[in-house]
Amino acid sequence: MYQVSDQHLFWWPATAMMPDKEKPGQFRSHAFQLYFQELDETQLEEIEAEAIKKGQRVEPAVLKAAVRGWKDVVGQDDSPLTFSETNLLAAMRFAGFRVGAFRAYRDAMNGEAARLGN
Repeated sequence: MYQVSDQHLFWWPATAMMPDKEKPGQFRSHAFQLYFQELDETQLEEIEAEAIKKGQRVEPAVLKAAVRGWKDVVGQDDSPLTFSETNLLAAMRFAGFRVGAFRAYRDAMNGEAARLGN
């Protein structure tokens, strides 16, 4: 049964691929979970139009609107990092997080099963 509601909120696994500090030329995967709000078509069109108007990338704008929380994201001291817009923007400065988070949202919206480790 499909439920029509104003908000669809859900957890989805994500993976950030980062260069391995100890193995040159290799990557390490960092798994985390994101709590998303599904954006409707009107919201996506508005976000895209605004980003393009400002000369910005669309993906970070979509993530800023869609991500509502996270699990398994830590700070520099390895303690859990509280979710906030400021911390989300800080994490999105790095391609590994941004690409992994957007891939997770895109996969969830395309009806693709979560990837192993993502």
